[in-house]
Amino acid sequence: MGFTEVIVQETLNPDGTLELDHKPNLSPGRVTLVLRPATEPLPPQASWWDYMQRARQRLEASGHHFLSEQEMSAWIEELR
Repeated sequence: MGFTEVIVQETLNPDGTLELDHKPNLSPGRVTLVLRPATEPLPPQASWWDYMQRARQRLEASGHHFLSEQEMSAWIEELR
């Protein structure tokens, strides 16, 4: 059998698992895996503020009620 080498660019997850974007064109069986960082940087992660905005939008869409400025002021006064 001839030597076959396939080079693919995939994602290594923080938990150590490898996420394949495409199925390699190899026969089933044992393989040797060589890992090296990709030359291109990963896209930037969303900031915490973007995450909080998306979370609030999802909560509002599901019917969650957030206090208005007036309701918040009244609540703070009640606590005082």
